[in-house]
Amino acid sequence: MATRISASQAKAHLSHLMAQVAYRGERYVIERRGKPMAALVSLADFDALGRLQGQQRQAQLSHLAARAAQDASAIEPTEEEIAEAVRATRDALNRERHGAA
Repeated sequence: MATRISASQAKAHLSHLMAQVAYRGERYVIERRGKPMAALVSLADFDALGRLQGQQRQAQLSHLAARAAQDASAIEPTEEEIAEAVRATRDALNRERHGAA
């Protein structure tokens, strides 16, 4: 479970918090006006999250490829459909990276 701290506390004690995260595995959720804004986690946790997200994307792509292969008679998508799919994927990645807007 992550400890919740204010942004001002995080700013004032950043060096100490970094040591707690790096050497003790602590996790912190940094809030601004009571709203969670960011997290301070170990590099190992951050790397694990990135690997997990990559695995999830790969699984989704594999599922889509398998579905497409099963339907060999499917009509090829139009350029407009491709552009929409690219836009939707970019939006999803943006939300994933930067949070829901």
